[in-house]
Amino acid sequence: MRDICHQETVWFENLGVFNTQDTYKEGIKQFLDFIGAKSVEDLREIENIHVIRFRDYLTTSGKTDATVNNRLSAISSLFNFADR
Repeated sequence: MRDICHQETVWFENLGVFNTQDTYKEGIKQFLDFIGAKSVEDLREIENIHVIRFRDYLTTSGKTDATVNNRLSAISSLFNFADR
């Protein structure tokens, strides 16, 4: 994985709309806080089960389907970009 700071900057630039950038940034922050990621090395350890648990957490916390889907889209977008 390339340098995370550079990746984050390029990823945000590719998102376009500022509202999307803010929403996705909040979703990624919430996910990383949930799994306890502190470094790039932690990101390399993320597996599907982490995303499933995060989804379940959001659902049981009363988040709307739209919010849950948005958070999952943010995670998917970041990791699809990182795989390039």
